[in-house]
Amino acid sequence: MAAWVDDPGMREAVCLDFSLNPITPNWQASRAYKGRPLHFFCANNARFRAFLRHLVFMHAEAGVDGIFVDDSG
Repeated sequence: MAAWVDDPGMREAVCLDFSLNPITPNWQASRAYKGRPLHFFCANNARFRAFLRHLVFMHAEAGVDGIFVDDSG
């Protein structure tokens, strides 16, 4: 499920601060996945939006009763 971690397109889809550094949420600063810190994704990035569409499609195919996507742009 977390194959996006190894996807260069997704690594480029993170939000950046004014110094062009990825933004790490304060409450996630001490956490990481596969040695990489957690960052916010940019809802305006085409790759991230494709990822969200893929997630919605997968859940719809699984037959869920409802889908809620927060901050989808």
